[in-house]
Amino acid sequence: NGTANGTANGTANGTLRAAANGTVEDILQEVAQQQVKSQLQPFPDDPFKDDPWFQKRRDPNYDPFKDRNDPFNNRNDPFNNHNSPSPSPSPSPSPSPSPSPSPGGNEHHYHRAAAGVAGLFIFFWIIWGSVFCCIFCLPCCLVCRGHFKARALRDKLEHLQLKHPPHDQRQPVNMLSDGMMRLAQEDRIMIKEKVNMAQELSGHVLGYSIQTANSFEVVSVVGGGEHVLNCREVQDLQAMLGMNLAGGLEAMGVDAAGHWAGRDKAPFRMLVGLPVPPNPMESGKMQVIVPEGVSSGQMIQVTTPTGEQLTVAVPPGVAPGQTMEITLPGKQNSGPNMQQIMTGLVPGCAANTDAPFLYLDRPFAIDCCCLNRPKVDVFDVRGTATVKLGIITDPFAWMDMTFGIHIGPNAQESDPPALIARGAACQPGAVCKLCGVCCGRSCREVYLEVVDPNDGNRTVAFITKGWAGGAQELFTSANSFYVDFGEVKDPACKALLLATALFLNYRFFEGRAGSTSSD
Repeated sequence: NGTANGTANGTANGTLRAAANGTVEDILQEVAQQQVKSQLQPFPDDPFKDDPWFQKRRDPNYDPFKDRNDPFNNRNDPFNNHNSPSPSPSPSPSPSPSPSPSPGGNEHHYHRAAAGVAGLFIFFWIIWGSVFCCIFCLPCCLVCRGHFKARALRDKLEHLQLKHPPHDQRQPVNMLSDGMMRLAQEDRIMIKEKVNMAQELSGHVLGYSIQTANSFEVVSVVGGGEHVLNCREVQDLQAMLGMNLAGGLEAMGVDAAGHWAGRDKAPFRMLVGLPVPPNPMESGKMQVIVPEGVSSGQMIQVTTPTGEQLTVAVPPGVAPGQTMEITLPGKQNSGPNMQQIMTGLVPGCAANTDAPFLYLDRPFAIDCCCLNRPKVDVFDVRGTATVKLGIITDPFAWMDMTFGIHIGPNAQESDPPALIARGAACQPGAVCKLCGVCCGRSCREVYLEVVDPNDGNRTVAFITKGWAGGAQELFTSANSFYVDFGEVKDPACKALLLATALFLNYRFFEGRAGSTSSD
């Protein structure tokens, strides 16, 4: 009886509880449907209540993305773990009481948008970092590389102790009438460029630089500063057009011509010759060779071209066998004539009275990176025959100044060079003249070593751009170069090294024609 009563009571209670739960669920479902219907009930005066388009969108089961071909609404995306493929919902006559959309599609769009923003951010930082490196980091790295390269070459120059070949006792240059003989006895020379006042004044005052012929003096370092040779650029109509045509076109609005306005692009022709001593009666000065056995400060007797006897003192630092300059009587107060004034303003405009023995020809070439690189042909013009000594080439190099020296009358650019002059292009003395004023010698000079590629790149000579003084370096384009011939003994090879130093000046250290604001 107890068991039967318990079972009957449990069954009755379960039945009542299920009926109550079913009644509550029916009531809640009916209330939800009434709420939905009340929300979707159109206004009495709604003009679109009978419109099928609006009726379709008022349906609670309406999916706005069902018929749209949305590439980002891929329900079968394997990378979207929250949006698994699901069959299309079966139509139900009664709406669900609380429809809740699946969050998978929204999260998928969010991840794609976040990835796109992150990609744009990374792309922006890559572009900004590249621009920063190109403007600041890369130049600083190149200058640092040039500084360490220059310091290494300077230490090499000071400690290498180049062995100069033995030669006969040095003779005064005035006693040698052949340029090759003068070069043969020199171990080290200095090439001084004269300041072209007309060129510099036009650039600083008018803002438009007019390029004219330049002039250089070659003096002996070992021989106490004796004037050995003159290097004078040819000044004619062809030269003026070659130097100033690109700058004039740029001033007239052809901006592309400004790329060719620099002297590194312009052609040049140059004569290297022996300076002819001026007539003492016209210049008022006279060159005298100090006799043997005479020391500095001692008085000597000198005979003038007119037969007068003068007693003069030997200047300090002048040894026997060297030349000194004296002033003739009656010429102390004579002022410069018009020719001397014009020569001072434009050194290359005066008539060339030198006895030439070398001719340098750099033809015009439209070079671009490694294509059609410039070159200089060097000729021996002594006597009536013209003999080609060799070619100086400027091969393409990313971060260095490199010149190939090809020796021989049949030398070609494609032949392997006999000597190579090389040095870092971004040395402080080559890129910033203010560094030389502030930092001293370590940032003033530019070094190039001359190596022999046929002997394991052994260093045989040096070419150095010197320091001409703060004012001249800052306000003019006049430069000075030292050539240490080292182990080079052949005069023809020395002449080619002289031509290399002049070519180096025009390629990297000269100014440009046209507006100086483009510098």
